[in-house]
Formats: sequence, C-alpha cells, structure tokens
Amino acid sequence: MDFLAQYAGREDIQDFVSYGIENVHYTVRDDGLKEVTPEAETRKYNIYYVAWNTVQGHLDRAKLKHYWPVYEPTFKYSLYPEIVAYAPPIKAYEQVKQSLTDLTNETFDKIILGQLPLAAFDDYVQQWEKLGGATALKAVADWWASVQ
Repeated sequence: MDFLAQYAGREDIQDFVSYGIENVHYTVRDDGLKEVTPEAETRKYNIYYVAWNTVQGHLDRAKLKHYWPVYEPTFKYSLYPEIVAYAPPIKAYEQVKQSLTDLTNETFDKIILGQLPLAAFDDYVQQWEKLGGATALKAVADWWASVQ
C-alpha cells in the first residue's frame, strides 16, 4: 500500500497537509471552519494541499475566502468530472491513465472530425477494456466509496 493511500481519510493528517499546525497555522472557528493565520504563509509545504485536497476542503476555502455567496447558488449544479484529482495515487488507475486518455482523445477527435464513423465507439469501448479501463474504473470507484 502506498503512503498516501495508507493515510487517506485520516483527518489529522489531512488537516496537517492542508492547514498546518492548529493554533499556529490555523484556528478552528465556532462554525467549524479552519481559518488560516498569517503564519500559514511561512509553511514550506504550503502548496501541497492541492495534491491532497478534499471536496469539503474546497468548500470550506470557498466560504473562508468569501466566495460562498456567489458559489453557493451554483453548488448543486457543480460537477467534479475529474474526481480522481482529489484521490491519493491509485496504482491500478495510474498504470493505465495515459493509455486510456490517449485512446479516448484520439478516438473522439477522429469521430468528431469525421475520420471515424460513430459506430467506432464500440471498438473504442473494447480497446478501453483491453487496456485495463474496467479495472481502473473499479479501483477509482472503490476509493470514492471509501471516502463517502
């Protein structure tokens, strides 16, 4: 098991990566939001929260940065099409990600440009499965179920 997968879901570690040390880099408000202090800008690893952000962390930051009044009305329509971006590395997905992306881009581009018929989608699905798409999809779905 890789390092991030081992600690995924551990709120204490996610808080440390995302915010730092409580009462040094952030404080917890009465409403539960974690508000960063000026000291947070001195963390050398300040950018890493992006690599291990959560949906809730994103929503909390929208509230803290006062985007929520504008963001909230659209939230129910928001999609997270690249939900894997919120995941720790998932080996079964990472191993085939580029091949699947290349196959998808090439096939869809050719269908859109008329170089392949729409019926080529069936061949695409078969190739996607041969490349390990179903295994990767199951691994991502299993991770997603574990954080819900």
